[in-house]
Amino acid sequence: MSPKRETPLPLPVRFLAAWIGVWLGRYQQQLIEYQRQEIQLLRQRLGGQRLRFSDGDRRRLARQLRAQGLSLRAVAAELDRRGVRSRTGRGFAPVQVKRMVA
Repeated sequence: MSPKRETPLPLPVRFLAAWIGVWLGRYQQQLIEYQRQEIQLLRQRLGGQRLRFSDGDRRRLARQLRAQGLSLRAVAAELDRRGVRSRTGRGFAPVQVKRMVA
C-alpha cells in the first residue's frame, strides 16, 4: 500500500497564509511594545517604590513562567530579575517556586 500523497496548496493560498502570519507577528510585536511602555510609565509613577505583589499575584506570575517551559530555578531567577520578591523581601528559592506552581 503506497502512502497517500497530499496535494500541495495552490501558490496564492500559500502566499496568503504567509502574509497573514507575518501580519499577525507584527501586530503581536506592537502589542508587546505597547505593554512594555505602559509598564515603564507605571513604574515611573511609583517613583522608585518597590512593586508589592500579593501571594496570588506571585503564584500567577510563577505559573505563567513555568508554563513557558522554564525550570524551577529559571522561574526563580526570572521572578528575581523582574523584581518580584517574597514577603520577607528576598528572592525565591526553587523549592518555594515549586510550592507556588503546584
